Amino acid sequence: MSHYLFRRLLELIPVLLFVTLITFTLMHLAPGDPWDRQRTLPPTVRANLNAYYALDQPLPVQFGRYLLGLLRGDLGVSFSNPGYSVQEVLGRGIAVTMHLGLLAGTAAVVTGVPLGVLAALRQNRPADYLSMLVAIIGYTTPSFVLGLFLIVIFAVELRWLPPGGWGRPAQVVLPVITLATAPTAILARYTRASMLDVRDHDFVRTAHAKGLREYVVITRHMLRNALGPIITVLGPMMAALVTGSFVVEQIFRIPGIGRLYVSAIFARDYPLIMGTTLLYATIVAVFNLVVDLLAVALDPRVDATQGRV
Repeated sequence: MSHYLFRRLLELIPVLLFVTLITFTLMHLAPGDPWDRQRTLPPTVRANLNAYYALDQPLPVQFGRYLLGLLRGDLGVSFSNPGYSVQEVLGRGIAVTMHLGLLAGTAAVVTGVPLGVLAALRQNRPADYLSMLVAIIGYTTPSFVLGLFLIVIFAVELRWLPPGGWGRPAQVVLPVITLATAPTAILARYTRASMLDVRDHDFVRTAHAKGLREYVVITRHMLRNALGPIITVLGPMMAALVTGSFVVEQIFRIPGIGRLYVSAIFARDYPLIMGTTLLYATIVAVFNLVVDLLAVALDPRVDATQGRV
């Protein structure tokens, strides 16, 4: 296990380096510069700004300077937040984004897994059709459409919940529902398929033959052995919840890093774009690594040294 963990951590270095290179290249290929959105600047002022932020140097030199800064733990200074480093800017929103993502992930697991279990146990019955219909609708509805729909119904018409913001419990409900709907549908479908796969195995028939109660057979035998595919999809799903929340954060005016990311793109804040992209890539890699380690721990057939069954 330790060898596998060490190897995966080493593999993370070239991945982050590649992400850094691609982001840096695409960012500078886009037309314009960080000063285009401001009022028309005299050429002298523009040249001084470029010199101060080292934007007047060749791109390979700029990339090399950025990599050296990364090695020192320095992500640079934000253009759109003068006087603040990228770490300080991201530090304001990372806790909010992680909180939102973890709440949505918890809601998806608590709702999606029981929904999938119910559909599998009632296969080809009304409960199965209804649960899968709900899952399909939830999966195919874009988050920005669902978010606006919830705002209109529950904030504008019924006035039960606030339309946006963050900090109060009531402000959490609508964005969590919006963000968790699609993952709930995915988990429900995966759980149903996995439960149906283990339902006819010999160990399940043996458990029934021993006279065990139905809920014991379902929880200790069927669901436990069906968790493998569910956990596999859970890692990328949790990473997507955290890294893909910028649409929901924009709709509900949540001060997370997703909203900062969108603002940085429009402002062409190069250091903040790079720092946010690297943070997202690291979060995705960490979630995938945790899922792989859980798969090794839960399934003895998985070879930790090779990462396969």
